[in-house]
Amino acid sequence: MSHVIFTVNTDESSNNVIDWLTYYNESFIRINGEDLSHFNDDFCSSIKKEKVYESIWHWKGVALVRNNICNNADLTNEKFNESIDVLNSYCHSERVAIHRFFYEKLRAKKELGYSNRHGNEINKLVVLQHAIDLGIDVPRTILTNKKKYVIKFLNSNPTGIINKSIDIGFIIRMKEEDTIRSYKNYTEELTQKKIEALPDNFETSLFQEKLDKEFEIRSFYLDGSFYSMAIFSQNNQKTSIDFRKYDKEIPNRTVPFKLPENIEKKYDALMKELGLNTGSLDIVKTKDGRYVFLEVNPSGQFGMTSHPCNYNLNKKIAEFLINKNGK
Repeated sequence: MSHVIFTVNTDESSNNVIDWLTYYNESFIRINGEDLSHFNDDFCSSIKKEKVYESIWHWKGVALVRNNICNNADLTNEKFNESIDVLNSYCHSERVAIHRFFYEKLRAKKELGYSNRHGNEINKLVVLQHAIDLGIDVPRTILTNKKKYVIKFLNSNPTGIINKSIDIGFIIRMKEEDTIRSYKNYTEELTQKKIEALPDNFETSLFQEKLDKEFEIRSFYLDGSFYSMAIFSQNNQKTSIDFRKYDKEIPNRTVPFKLPENIEKKYDALMKELGLNTGSLDIVKTKDGRYVFLEVNPSGQFGMTSHPCNYNLNKKIAEFLINKNGK
């Protein structure tokens, strides 16, 4: 029996895991995310030769990209554009139904990662609520669409407040002259001046206390084990609020880190509560000694943790998939 890997064409991490599967002489089927947008008889027949697979790794490419059937709408014709929107939504829902059926038919002795089998995604707010119920420290958080409550929240947090996406955020790619530029939203600090510029009412948004960080922690979770790395993002003004604003000229210092055992036990309970056997957790160690959980990404990159800390996670994942770790 072979293994199924959901990924994307250019993903280095999955390539490295596949190298280990090849080393162990294991057969596998690689399904890139773009393949799922092009169902055909050959593709479908290739994935139903075996009723039950040895393992499935839901890594990348599971999410269904929404492709428009028409990108040349007449922007001056409002009714035409409304019709195109309806048709695009219809085609997208048809693809969603096919993909859910596709995932439902897949069976394996072992699965790694979040399969999105029934179309449900990890909800950050639900995750935070589960964390609170398990006694895990999380940032003070509010959801509001009114400026007056943001001002009140700022006044109650002496270290300041930040704004971040409720869901997965966005990336906009635009062609500027001969260059394609990408724009994405980050976690941002909200100063009094920025808040004053807000309208009285706006789209419901998420606000949290700004944590007085000592350093950040990225912890990769694999079947009950944590592989953690400290990120000294506070030493650089560019990355102090959101370490994803990488400074390529002065990279953040990163070192292996071991979470306290009692903290790992709580996070392990959270992952089990969420039905996750892998994922990347974002945590903040504050200057006053708190370990504050931010969020978990079921498909969070592990290469950024594995390589600097010599965890060799590519091999560990491959061995998990082929039962070389005794589980």
